[in-house]
Amino acid sequence: MRFDREIGLQYSLKVVSDATNIIWQTFRQGADDRKPVNSVGLFVDDIDGVAYTSGNQIHVMTIFYN
Repeated sequence: MRFDREIGLQYSLKVVSDATNIIWQTFRQGADDRKPVNSVGLFVDDIDGVAYTSGNQIHVMTIFYN
């Protein structure tokens, strides 16, 4: 699968974790301020626009991974 070859699960997990930490630090959110989420879906889609979120899903435009 192209995702596995070019991006991979480990890299995706690191990016999501790093982004989460940056957001928590930027908005000075402590543990009590955070929404409990058991999972987040990351989708690389052929969509209009750059990216969007829906519920616990993150959708990113495919052009960023070409």
